[in-house]
Amino acid sequence: MAKLWKRAWLMDKFGTFTAVFDIVLESDKGFATEYGAISYTNIDELLTLEKEVNVVFICTAIGLHAAHTIKAFKRNFHIL
Repeated sequence: MAKLWKRAWLMDKFGTFTAVFDIVLESDKGFATEYGAISYTNIDELLTLEKEVNVVFICTAIGLHAAHTIKAFKRNFHIL
């Protein structure tokens, strides 16, 4: 899914990509490498380990938006 949202490069103009999540590791590996980010295949792991992240940009499949948004919200992240 991360490759489908490659236009997120605009976000790089306003901040720094530090982590990328996708359930398919191959999908986000190149994206993460391009932006110097860490690649995760588990949303809970990303939200737990990335202490310096301020904003979470939800670009997962639409059926996962609510669950991922709630998880990020419960951990006090700003959400886009």
